[in-house]
Amino acid sequence: MSYMSHIDLPENPLEDPGAQQMTAWTLRLAGSHAFGWLLAADPHLFALFYATCAAAVPAPGPLVGERVVTGVIDEKLLPTLKDLRRQFGGDTSGRFAGLYLRGVAVFPLVESDNRAYGKAMREWREEAEVRASRFRTAREDNVGWIAGLLDLEEVERKLLIFQLNRHRPGFSQLFDLLFDSDHTTAAVLAAAFNVGEREIVSALSESSTLVHSGLLSVRERPLHIGGLSTHLRATLTEPADEDVEFVERFVKPLTPKPSTGSLARLHEDDQKILLGLLRLPMPEDHGLHSLVYGPQSVDKRDMLARLLRNEGIEGHAVVTKHVPQGDLPTWVYIAQRYVERTNPDAVLVVDRAHEALAMRSVGMLRIFGMVDDVPADEEDERASDQGLMGSRVRCVWLSDRARRLSERNLGAFLFHCEALPGSRADRRERITQVICDFGLSGQLERHLTKYSLLGEQQVRQAAELARLITPADDQAGEALVAERERVIKRAVAQSQKVLGRDSTEGLRESVTNYSLDHLNIAGRFAPRQIIAALGKRPRGSLCFWGIPGAGKTQLAEYIAVELDLPILMRSASDLLSKWLGETEQQIAAMFAEAEAEGALLFLDEADSFLRDRTLARAEWSVMQVNELLQCMERFEGIFVAATNLMDSIDAAAMRRFTWKLEFRALRPEQAWSMFCAEAEFDAAAEPERARELEQRLAAIADLAPGDFATVKRQANMLGEQLSPDAWLEQLAEEAKAKMFGLKRQKVGFEG
Repeated sequence: MSYMSHIDLPENPLEDPGAQQMTAWTLRLAGSHAFGWLLAADPHLFALFYATCAAAVPAPGPLVGERVVTGVIDEKLLPTLKDLRRQFGGDTSGRFAGLYLRGVAVFPLVESDNRAYGKAMREWREEAEVRASRFRTAREDNVGWIAGLLDLEEVERKLLIFQLNRHRPGFSQLFDLLFDSDHTTAAVLAAAFNVGEREIVSALSESSTLVHSGLLSVRERPLHIGGLSTHLRATLTEPADEDVEFVERFVKPLTPKPSTGSLARLHEDDQKILLGLLRLPMPEDHGLHSLVYGPQSVDKRDMLARLLRNEGIEGHAVVTKHVPQGDLPTWVYIAQRYVERTNPDAVLVVDRAHEALAMRSVGMLRIFGMVDDVPADEEDERASDQGLMGSRVRCVWLSDRARRLSERNLGAFLFHCEALPGSRADRRERITQVICDFGLSGQLERHLTKYSLLGEQQVRQAAELARLITPADDQAGEALVAERERVIKRAVAQSQKVLGRDSTEGLRESVTNYSLDHLNIAGRFAPRQIIAALGKRPRGSLCFWGIPGAGKTQLAEYIAVELDLPILMRSASDLLSKWLGETEQQIAAMFAEAEAEGALLFLDEADSFLRDRTLARAEWSVMQVNELLQCMERFEGIFVAATNLMDSIDAAAMRRFTWKLEFRALRPEQAWSMFCAEAEFDAAAEPERARELEQRLAAIADLAPGDFATVKRQANMLGEQLSPDAWLEQLAEEAKAKMFGLKRQKVGFEG
């Protein structure tokens, strides 16, 4: 049933239906036997009652006070206004003070002509009821929708409207004076609504929907009805043209919507379990609640929206933006009831779980049907509150502060899973979607993918910036693409920096054309075989050793990219400490970080921690080797250790590595292939020249891919294309310098 309708409000603001409804209830209260005598006994209370009601509905007949001398009222108006403002606040108006004085003047009628007074009061109440029923306000429509959804009793609906209107001038002060005890509060409301006191007490009890939904906050001893929050009052007061407009103040369809957060993902096993849970038949007595937690920097909501969409599962989300923490339980309650009634197969997503649940600790989790019996020492003041028990929904709670929840709270969820930063494949896919319309290069995609905490919004805004400041009319072709890519790179870098998320995977952009064919690795197993094996079971340890520049680091990066794993790169200098025991702690922390991120762990200069323990001169050196080996055995991922020195490596340590790969200098045919590619030399076009250059290249000893990369970087910095002869000269110098440095390093190591 729809409670929404177009409403033509009266032009006279004094004829506000909300104030007229309050006036009708107040006049009914004044005409009751239980409280009528209070007005007759207290001139101040009567004058306050009179001013409050007359401001909304003019008093009839003898209560108008025609015999009152206007000049007398004018004379007393200012001091009365000052007095009322001291009692009730500075927003008390002069008109209200004038009506108050008129009430003081009319008060003698109560004693002098009781029959005329009673008749006038009945006429006044009837007029107020007629006026209140003449118009239907947005407030009544909204409360009507809530009442229909939550199955509120009629007295509960009246109580909610009463609290919505109670803040009006006069009514608030009047009822504060009347609500001076438990019995009086219930009796006053019962008289105003013309119901029994038991109905009021029941409607305000812990077990009532009105209270455990959070729509009303009630303290039982002494009985006190708390005021509605500003946000909740505004939500229930503002008009809505259609049902859906009002519904979407509490719950909306869940749709992908990128935020400033970085891309997020779930571990493959966690995702499988979560989706299986969300497809289960709904239990008879409770809902299915899961917790997805993770740092604020990852966009958990967008991830879940895309996941549900891809699986064909309808999702809804509780509206939490701008909702105060104290109102969140109410929003969740209404959203759960709405989903339960309209689409019980849908999934409801609740953000800011740590705020909604932490508000009442264990009591709130019982509200959501997630806790059974609570030990006495864990019960809070509202431990009997049943709240959302009975809302049978599939609910996924999101939190970036899960530790704020108690162990009892955390243990109540059926499943917990951590939202991890998006994988490289996730980032690549999203980046490609954003920049595909620009015709940009794959090099830009690789550059942006290196940001481990990149968000889609940053890429979109950077692409839009590039489009705006580099119009296609100003440049053409490659120049336009290059300029836009430059702008995008700079904009993304600055955006990530200001967000505190400018960390990258540490992957270097290769200046040469990388190929596994340019690696000379000794051993039976080729790199492609090892990569294929790791793809099937991504766990193992590899030791890369050999001359500098042979491609050890780059192969580790290549494996990470091929297996779509983040890479955590560390060197000995990052871990070594002058303080005893701190190096071991940092070694353990390195492995823990890699395992938490699901990253490939690469340790350069690993010889610092793998020295032969039989030659150790200090106990701390042995402790470092032991710590590294123990961490290797426990590590559930891929660990790659690289070293240029193998002469003094611990033999027992080497046995711990699944694969030990020796990187050697390039074979002549490999060196020639790289030379032609990097020097851009066409051997087929100049065969005689090619034979000469190939012979000169073969004469260079210990040539490695890293030597080509160094020379290529030199050429790029100079901004020129080196001739084949210049390439040969520089390659010879680099190979010589590299081996000289290696010999010096070995001497220092052995000494």
